[in-house]
Amino acid sequence: MPVPVVFQVPRYFLIALSTLVLASCTATDLKAPSGASQLPAAAATEARPSIPAATPSASSSPGDPTTPESSTPPGGSVTLSLDPAVAYRINATHTGSQAGRLTSRRLGQRWSRELGGPVSYPLIVGGKVYVTVGNVGSYGSALVALDERTGRTVWGPIALGGTYGFSAAAYDQGMVFVVNFNGLVRAFDAASGAARWSVKADGQYSFDSPPTAFGGILYVLGAGSGATIYAFNEQSGAVRWTAPVNGTTSAPAVSPSGVFVTLACVQADDFNPSTGQLIWHHNGSCSGGGGATAVLYQGKVYARDVASGNLTLDAATGNVVGSFSATTNPAFSGNTGLFLSGATLGAVDLSSGTMRWSFAGDGSLVAAPIVAGGSVFTASSSGIVYALDASTGGLLASVDTHARIEGTDEQNAVQRTSLAVGDGLLLVPAGTSLLAY
Repeated sequence: MPVPVVFQVPRYFLIALSTLVLASCTATDLKAPSGASQLPAAAATEARPSIPAATPSASSSPGDPTTPESSTPPGGSVTLSLDPAVAYRINATHTGSQAGRLTSRRLGQRWSRELGGPVSYPLIVGGKVYVTVGNVGSYGSALVALDERTGRTVWGPIALGGTYGFSAAAYDQGMVFVVNFNGLVRAFDAASGAARWSVKADGQYSFDSPPTAFGGILYVLGAGSGATIYAFNEQSGAVRWTAPVNGTTSAPAVSPSGVFVTLACVQADDFNPSTGQLIWHHNGSCSGGGGATAVLYQGKVYARDVASGNLTLDAATGNVVGSFSATTNPAFSGNTGLFLSGATLGAVDLSSGTMRWSFAGDGSLVAAPIVAGGSVFTASSSGIVYALDASTGGLLASVDTHARIEGTDEQNAVQRTSLAVGDGLLLVPAGTSLLAY
């Protein structure tokens, strides 16, 4: 399958150029909620995007997603989660882990859907899969909802507009929330795709981190003139609070007691979720800017920075309690941390720090690990998806997507991608397609 070339544009160029095109960024014909800025009306004329259907298999009708022709799925038995995946890296704490309701079955392809552009991390909830898809050869992106059983379109695509191809989504309380590069934040009914509200996040113009929705509040980061974290009421879109931060590419990790943001130079903040009051600040080795997504697990915040190293912070105080080696988002299985460093996945005992096992696959692992019960999933750039035993690292199954799989790019305004597991499915963005196993 041919894969479109995506040019990586430096952040400083993105921010500078975005100031020139801000006046043409996508807006909406909805009224802004009380307390929010009124949006321009440009979106009313925006062309509706086209999501292509995949080539049907011999048993499919024209326009259907591809389904495997064999009735016997390849691969061994793996553990999958029956719980939803509602955010980047599955949940609001971005642990990449599912440990609730589980099921076991052989790993075989259920369907494959060609979407025509770079595919984001999937949300999986309520019988539907939600992804944003970047436009190839032009700016903007689209939101689409698929039937999780068949891969067919339920609603959408809905044009999200914006400068560059970035957009990202989160789910909470029956709504899907999306933000584009220019800070246009929108809410849609998850069942029907009907628009609920639309708000422009004022004061910033560079938004390239996934939002997090939790407990009735939507958290969004934006930069351009410094950086800001915004807390929106999920029902109305009204701003509850804002606070200054030192970077923008970190998706906030949220728990009932804190909103955690980790930024470049391992600058980190914890805010009160309801009021925005700063609980603690960890001062890193430089002034910040950029950053990587915060991960909150068992009372610790995992903060990554390529230049300054990766630190583990006490979630209650912000004090440094350890360090770890990883080049992308970690995941967790009980007392084991799964860290992809370079192209090798390592399992580390979180109490002792000792390596339990490591796995290199075909030598080109790029996908941040995800966990469902006792199974760990990762993938290589060559398109191979691996399922491993979380306790031993033994290979449970592998499947070939026949498409290139991209690692997560947290430093450019491109679609943020990741594997996801939920509702009994493993979903894999590969090339311009989304595959379900």
